[in-house]
Amino acid sequence: MKAYYSLTPFTDTDVSVKPSFDDPFYSSSKYNTFVDTYNKLVSSNNIQSNALHKTIGIWEGSHEPSVTTKISGNRKDIEKVAAALRELFNQDAVRVVYKPGNETHLRYRFSAANKDPMFVIQELVEAGVPGAQLSTTHIIVDSFTPLRESTLTKLNTLYGEPKVSRCEVVRITR
Repeated sequence: MKAYYSLTPFTDTDVSVKPSFDDPFYSSSKYNTFVDTYNKLVSSNNIQSNALHKTIGIWEGSHEPSVTTKISGNRKDIEKVAAALRELFNQDAVRVVYKPGNETHLRYRFSAANKDPMFVIQELVEAGVPGAQLSTTHIIVDSFTPLRESTLTKLNTLYGEPKVSRCEVVRITR
């Protein structure tokens, strides 16, 4: 089964700090510990993982350095590793997105190349988007329900028509 992990290695973000893909966190010992732990967990649970990609995780107006990656493996193992990462790194939830999965949810992918991350975060909050992953090239919004028409119109105006695909979003929570 193919899926994506969206992971945040810690919870103590200072939202007054400007979001950046060059955040010092990515060169910290805490991040290196996260990467080592992640690699050991996926390999010991028969999960194949692509490289971790730096992103900015956005949730209800807050932001923090995050990572996303494509994975494949048994669903039970994928969710077991997500739960272990959630627990080890004190997260409220870890998001797993299955494609195709049961395809009851939507993934919106907007182009955001060369956009200031702070501007993007402010625009997403103003548009009513509760959570997203921002990469250097795209905004990914995985949604349990379709985005409101007013939200979609605002984002279309700012970032163009999104690529929309069906997926299954699972939040691994406490």
